[in-house]
Amino acid sequence: MQAVRTNSEANGRSRFGDVVKLEHAKQALMQLGFKARAARAVLEEACAHVGADADIPTLVKAALDLSRRSAPREDSSIDVSAQAKQALVQLGYPSAVAAAAVQAACAHVGTNIALPLLIKEALRRCGGS
Repeated sequence: MQAVRTNSEANGRSRFGDVVKLEHAKQALMQLGFKARAARAVLEEACAHVGADADIPTLVKAALDLSRRSAPREDSSIDVSAQAKQALVQLGYPSAVAAAAVQAACAHVGTNIALPLLIKEALRRCGGS
């Protein structure tokens, strides 16, 4: 008897793999200050825009882009560059690559920028799509 395969399994994807990927993306957003429920909601919206096949950095980048609609919170006591570098490292980029990408992003957009936007600009310099 032949097993029935779902469409995602036929494409080399599994439901478990998709759940794990979304959980990793959610954890990355939570490290950036998102609440769990807000992270899940923005990831669902990001999946609708970039597709379920997207990798974790692409999902996080899309989620940050979508979250840009809300007003950024200003807190001068937080080193935004260090947080952006930490976020890229947690996404799997080497520390040196993350530091260089954040530095290049700051040179391009300036240092007075909201954290999600700085991470998005830095991801562009990491070779992400």
